[in-house]
Amino acid sequence: MTIRMLLALTILPLLGLNGFLYASGQTLQKEFDANSRQCEQWLAGLEQQQQRPAPQKVKVISAPAPALEQKESGEEEEVVMEKLVSHRHKVQAVGRKYEFLLITAQVDENEKKLLERLLVRRERLADAVYQAELQGADNFAELEEKLYETEDQIELVLTDSLDYDRYQFLRERRL
Repeated sequence: MTIRMLLALTILPLLGLNGFLYASGQTLQKEFDANSRQCEQWLAGLEQQQQRPAPQKVKVISAPAPALEQKESGEEEEVVMEKLVSHRHKVQAVGRKYEFLLITAQVDENEKKLLERLLVRRERLADAVYQAELQGADNFAELEEKLYETEDQIELVLTDSLDYDRYQFLRERRL
């Protein structure tokens, strides 16, 4: 009789645990199905967005409205959106790019401000060098020289080798 009671006392909790696990599994299956349906809806929405035509390029009209004329080549001038970005937004973007470096650099507050200004200048010059190289501009060498000078100044501010290594790693990232 004790063996039967021992078996009953062992089997009953196991049956209860089995029922609990089955109910939990059913709940998880329902959540999975709901999330799956939601993902399918998002995917359908993304597919619809991709089927829309691409946005048109921004064009600059240099003449007043009544005298709209195209250039002699028949092509309107395109605007590089990065040139329209305000100085404040550029500083914020550089701050986010080099945020870890600016927080952890082993320099005092005045040097951190100088470092931030140098980093903003470096990013502007790097962009100008890139644009000049693409366009084959005459001032390419001059811009490149200014970029190297700015990087030398950054190296002078970042006296700690670990900080300078962080800078070298981060400077290759895009804004």
